[in-house]
Amino acid sequence: MPNRPYMFITEKTDFIESEFFRRELGIVFQTRNPEEISEKDEIHAILTSDLNLWQQTLRYRKPKSLAIFLTGNENYHAKTFALLDEFPCIKFAFVQYLTESQPRIPFKYLLSVFLSEKKIIFRRELWGALRRARSVQRGIKGLKLITPTKFLPLGYTNRFVDEFKLKIELKPNESLLGRMGSGFDIDRICSVVFMGQRGSWYRRRLINYFTKLPESRIMSYAGWGGNSKSESSTYIDLLLKSHLVLCPPGNLSNETPRYYEAMALGKIPIISSVSVQDWNDFSYWTTKYGRKFKDKSPQGVYQTLSQYSSTKMEIISQEIFKYEKSKLEELRSAIDYALKE
Repeated sequence: MPNRPYMFITEKTDFIESEFFRRELGIVFQTRNPEEISEKDEIHAILTSDLNLWQQTLRYRKPKSLAIFLTGNENYHAKTFALLDEFPCIKFAFVQYLTESQPRIPFKYLLSVFLSEKKIIFRRELWGALRRARSVQRGIKGLKLITPTKFLPLGYTNRFVDEFKLKIELKPNESLLGRMGSGFDIDRICSVVFMGQRGSWYRRRLINYFTKLPESRIMSYAGWGGNSKSESSTYIDLLLKSHLVLCPPGNLSNETPRYYEAMALGKIPIISSVSVQDWNDFSYWTTKYGRKFKDKSPQGVYQTLSQYSSTKMEIISQEIFKYEKSKLEELRSAIDYALKE
C-alpha cells in the first residue's frame, strides 16, 4: 500500500506502535496540530485516541472521504466509539479494543476460576474486578455502530523494534513478522518467560503463578516503559530463552503487544482467551486449538504445551504465524478499500 499521495495525520507525538503501522501496514503518519489543519488541506486518514480533538476538521470534510484509526489505552468507553457515527465524512474506522462480541463474561470461565482456587471467592480484588467489568459491559451493551469498522491490533511497540535492531539488521520498512524465527538459534534454557509490569489483580495472579515454577524466567516491575528508547536487548534476550511467552492481560483488556512480539521471535504466546476483565477473545487458541485444551486458562495451556516436543511447538508457532499473517492481509485490504477515492 503506497504511503503517498495519501495524507495520514495524527496529533500523537508518542505513538508507540508507529513502527508496526509502517512495517506491517505500510502506513506513515505525520504529526500535526489539529488547529493547524485548514479546510483546503486534503486528508485521507487520521489516527487519534480522541475524536473530539478533530471535530472542527471532521465537520467540513466531504461525506465518506476519509478513514479513522482510533487508538487508545484499553479504551472501552461507549461514548468514544459512538462518536464515530457523528461524522458523515468517516468512510471506515479501524479501532483498537473494538468490541466484537456480546458483553458477557462466560459463566464457564468464572466457574473454572472458582474451582481452581476456592478461597478466591473471599478475595475483594475479584469482586472489584467483576464490578468494573460489569460497568464497562453495561456501557457498550447496546452500542450498534453504523460506521463500518474493523478491529485494529496493538501490534508491537517501538521499543521492541529498537531492541530487535540490536540483534539483527533491518531494512527501513521491513516486516518483523516476515523475519519470524530467522537468525535466532539461541539455546532455550527455560520453559516460559515474561518481562513487564505487574498491572491489575488478575495479571498479578498469573505472574505469581508462573513465578513459582522452577523452569520459568519471570521479571516483573511496578511500571514498564514500553514507549521509552532502549539501549539494550534485555527484553528480547529474555524472550529468546524459551518457546513460550506469557502474555497476561492488561488492566482491562486481554490484548497485549507481547502477542505480536512473541510471534516476531518465533515463540508461542500464552494469552487469556477471556478473563474476568474482558469477554473479548483476542487469542488464536480458541479459534484453532481451543478444543484441544481441556483447561483453556493460561495455566492450563502452559501445562499442556510444556509436555510437547520442541518440534511440535515449532510447528504450532508457524501455524499461529500463518493465521496472523492472513489476518494482517485482510486488514491491509480493508485499509486499501477505505483509502480509495
